[in-house]
Amino acid sequence: MEARVAKLESDVAHIRSDIVEIRTDIRELRAELRDFRKEVAASFESVRASFESIRASIDSLRASDDTIRASVDSLKDSLANAKIGGVLLYVALAGTMLLTMAKGFRWL
Repeated sequence: MEARVAKLESDVAHIRSDIVEIRTDIRELRAELRDFRKEVAASFESVRASFESIRASIDSLRASDDTIRASVDSLKDSLANAKIGGVLLYVALAGTMLLTMAKGFRWL
């Protein structure tokens, strides 16, 4: 009976040493997980900062897009006015030529 108790005590001592090793491993894993969480949080913060800068760029592009559209609209208006002026100038030139021809051929 005493041999069995000695064997059980040796097994219990072995189990205790295994438990101590497992606890140590768990503590190391917890420390590594804390470090990993910090790294992941830092990388997410850098990604978030990148997205914020991209959003700011998009907003500035939208603002410049409005400015460009206003410039294009004003250019369209000025081209329309130039067309009207060109047509009036053409009519005046044609009228002047007809008047010069009428005087040259003594129609007037």
